[in-house]
Amino acid sequence: MQLNSDNFHLGEAAEEVGGLIKLLIKGKSVSYEYKLEIASARSLEVIGDAPKLRQILTNLLSNSAKFTEKGIISLTLRKFAEDEKTLTVEFIVQDTGFGIDAVVQDHLFKPFVQAPNSASGRLKGTGLGLTIVKEFAELMGGEVALKSELGRGSTVTCRIPFRKQRVSSASKDGKCRPTPPAHLMRTGTLQPAEAEAWLQEQQDLLVPGTAKTLSDLDRAGKQILIADDNEINRHIALRLISKRGFSVNLVEDGRSALDFLIESSDNEWRRPDLILMDLQMPRMDGYEATQAIRKGAMFDKMPWVRGIPIIAMTASAIPEEEAKCRSSGMNDFILKPLRAESLDKIVVKWLARKPLG
Repeated sequence: MQLNSDNFHLGEAAEEVGGLIKLLIKGKSVSYEYKLEIASARSLEVIGDAPKLRQILTNLLSNSAKFTEKGIISLTLRKFAEDEKTLTVEFIVQDTGFGIDAVVQDHLFKPFVQAPNSASGRLKGTGLGLTIVKEFAELMGGEVALKSELGRGSTVTCRIPFRKQRVSSASKDGKCRPTPPAHLMRTGTLQPAEAEAWLQEQQDLLVPGTAKTLSDLDRAGKQILIADDNEINRHIALRLISKRGFSVNLVEDGRSALDFLIESSDNEWRRPDLILMDLQMPRMDGYEATQAIRKGAMFDKMPWVRGIPIIAMTASAIPEEEAKCRSSGMNDFILKPLRAESLDKIVVKWLARKPLG
């Protein structure tokens, strides 16, 4: 797996993911706090793999949101070390959730291992999320530590080094980049409106020339199926896609995606015109699900299923991963978390084609 080298602002990346947590904890007796303990805004302009960092924070915060019924969830950015070329940052996610027994903690970083619990299944999926966090953090030269006590909550510290940007970020026309919002420059708490504002911003950000094409697209009755085990990713996709006038159905894994297609056989209006498929999911991953859609015997009498465009949702579309997706039968890629401009491009590209037979 390879790394991207993006110029980006750490605070903005944290804001994008952290703001969405407010939507996940809506209705719970839980507050969300974002704390920035790096004094210089200039220090937050770094070079690194922004999509992987967003996915790390998404997994950590969504775990906290899922397993915290009351109290506080917080994300803290803290400078750990700095030299002339490198800034090492600690991303600390704390919650007052269920907590995890010490005997179980070491096993949670192994693929598909879950914390044992009562039949309620409250901790379902925790292991998969932390495995991806550990894999991405180590790939970026970092490390992850978990501290948790049953019944008292958890703290996950992810320490990652980034290269510093040598000059101030500027757009291609030479103008300086806008100053980040004031709440990123201090320790404070994100307001509920800020999460909604981020989604609204994504709604409004259309690539020049794309908006007209999207508006010309016949969206009436178009169905999009999203398969992703991460609640935040599903929420982003649902909000962005439904605002564009499409009907959306959500499932949590590849097996459920296949079940949905089978159930749709007798309900033509529910048949998906496009599938957004996560790659790593419990029960059945995106690769296996795609292979079943393309070649599985269960769909031999459902020819309409074979030709549905399948788009891989991935944190980093590297060549090896792309080849694996292509060989399984996927058609294209889109980076997570979803952004309006990339979503519009992919939807127009595949839904503007000939209707499925």
